[in-house]
Amino acid sequence: VVHLIMGADSHFGRGGEGEVELLRSYGKQYNFDVAPTPTCEVGGERVSSSRIRVLLEAGELEKAGQLLGRPYTISGKVIYGRQLGRTLGAPTANIALHRLRTAMAGVYAVEARLISRGALQTEQDSAHWHAGVANVGTRPTVNESIQAILEVYLLNYRGDLYGSRLEIRFRQWLREEQRFDSLDMLKAQIQRDIEAATAWFARQSPDSLNELEAP
Repeated sequence: VVHLIMGADSHFGRGGEGEVELLRSYGKQYNFDVAPTPTCEVGGERVSSSRIRVLLEAGELEKAGQLLGRPYTISGKVIYGRQLGRTLGAPTANIALHRLRTAMAGVYAVEARLISRGALQTEQDSAHWHAGVANVGTRPTVNESIQAILEVYLLNYRGDLYGSRLEIRFRQWLREEQRFDSLDMLKAQIQRDIEAATAWFARQSPDSLNELEAP
């Protein structure tokens, strides 16, 4: 470390006891500089990672996006799953989150685009955003794992995404993740989720879905 930038009111370590002056003392000892940055506010509200996490957990995506300056996004490589989505009428691109607890959970209306192609990827415009539905969670109906995963179903998309990297832009929280008593019940709910996401995109503007899904 040569130069470290941190918020002027940031704290770290056990009990949040660490602060700028402590880091500066370490900087003198280990030869690195510390530069505090002033607090940033948007609409009179302080911007902080903890506040953004609270908003994401509450499904307040629009407010979180205002503090971030953009919609909240996740990117990752599409991995092979159990391919259960195909039997449920909604094949998904699965992205491992590599964390036990996420700031988000539930079902969302999303936009997604390819940021790199896998070996099996069919020809698509990688710069183009596609409307979709995403689930963030542990899939309690079909899985007993505590490891969260991101599953994305792209509306009206046909192609093989395995090995590709996707960027997912979260636009609207739809519902909480839940356990269903049967796969038929899960399948029916997935179709309702697709309808809800489609309706949300359509409400944004009459041409929003066409613009997102155009080749």
